[in-house]
Amino acid sequence: EFGVDNQDRVIIYQVRPLASNVKLQKPTYSEFKSLLDDQIQKYNDINPKSDGQTILLSDMAFWNPSELIGDNPRMLEYSLLRKLITEKSWNLGLLPLGYSKVEEELMIQIGNKPYIRLDCVFEALIPSQVEKHLREKLVQFYSNKILEDVSSHDKIEFDILISCWDFDCGNRIGELRNAGFKSKDLKDFENILIDLTRKCISGYESHLSRLNKDITKLIATTNMVSESMQKTDDIWNLAKMVNTLIEDIALHGTPQFSSVARMAFMSKAICDSLITTKYFKETDINLFYNSIRTVASEFRQDFLLFKNDKLSKKLFLDKYGHLRSGTFNILAPTYRDISFGSLNITEVHHEPNIPTINSLSPESITDIIKVSPLQGIPAEKIYYFLRSSIEQREFFKFQFTKPLSLALDILVKIGNLIGRSSEEMSFLDINSLRMLMLVHSKEELLKFLDMNIAYNQKLHKKNSNLVLPPFVGGELDFKIVNLGE
Repeated sequence: EFGVDNQDRVIIYQVRPLASNVKLQKPTYSEFKSLLDDQIQKYNDINPKSDGQTILLSDMAFWNPSELIGDNPRMLEYSLLRKLITEKSWNLGLLPLGYSKVEEELMIQIGNKPYIRLDCVFEALIPSQVEKHLREKLVQFYSNKILEDVSSHDKIEFDILISCWDFDCGNRIGELRNAGFKSKDLKDFENILIDLTRKCISGYESHLSRLNKDITKLIATTNMVSESMQKTDDIWNLAKMVNTLIEDIALHGTPQFSSVARMAFMSKAICDSLITTKYFKETDINLFYNSIRTVASEFRQDFLLFKNDKLSKKLFLDKYGHLRSGTFNILAPTYRDISFGSLNITEVHHEPNIPTINSLSPESITDIIKVSPLQGIPAEKIYYFLRSSIEQREFFKFQFTKPLSLALDILVKIGNLIGRSSEEMSFLDINSLRMLMLVHSKEELLKFLDMNIAYNQKLHKKNSNLVLPPFVGGELDFKIVNLGE
């Protein structure tokens, strides 16, 4: 994934190996048909039997599993993503903000491919105060809209859903009016969106204080486990440490990141709507975005200091050494494991962000706020929300990666102690570690792990014969795969 800047320099954003199944032994037609039929049945099993609705699936919507773990993940990656995020923690972080509780898991696996259930996303991002009849109509509207343009499945939060109030909300509500929604329902819906957005902005500092307390607990657990794992080679103790980290991330990491990421989305929606409604130019909003200090901008600055011998390698790696090119991938080396000798980041001298007459600031939005549904909230508080939520999203994501990377390090250590490679450990189901507490001899432990690994290896190899679509709107999409342009 790359871009080209205004000086014709190629900027590489990320690199992934190309997945290939050329080495796989091709199945017979009957074997392939049986495999495909099994996966279609798995899909049909989650479809409701009575209301006629079809479950829509996307590999890039919302939490974007395709980016996080790829199209053909091994069991460890998939089970970690499921346990840490898509099982239930993703939804827990939305509830304090006024969104809806969803009982179903967010992700389903067809073959080896992870998919997001769009019905879960639609339900979750409808405010909890919305009445049942309107909720059902909204879910149907969102489903129909995405089926009209399936290329928008990776942009549903911006192009499909109406999940918060912004300055362009009236036009978005107009789409619902044109689709036949009743005026009273639309008025109620808009008022609920206004109320939810106002509460998130007004209560932001309180939300952030609560979230920071939780993330501090996660940092403390991570530091404790990091010290303890250096002092033991006991397999059971190490497995217990992994379980402790996983449980703490799911409790004090994922919901908190989910909360702040949702508020950062609101901020971006509000800022972008200021362009759409012509209150600000795109260059003014971009100046605002570029002025926000994030983990990425700090990393760039620290890396330049490190390369110029103004920051020690120890301090640099203490801060960034846990990072991996694949956050959930045990085979991806951490920054501690790689050499930065040949890597250089060109120092870019940006023009200073000189405020323009209409730059985004508390002063420039004061009059706009006075004639909007956000009236009564101080412009300074709104500006702080817009800026801070985007900063904090990156900070919480950064903190989330630390205990996860440490858990992978411990799994590598366990593998080394029992003579199993990281390649083999990548097929381990993370949930199986809990079962190790019931095994009392090393021989039994090895037998149990080897059975789990062998089963998942075989399943992964068999499912790798499937070619699956990025979006599923019905059973036919599995039989005729549209891979896009």
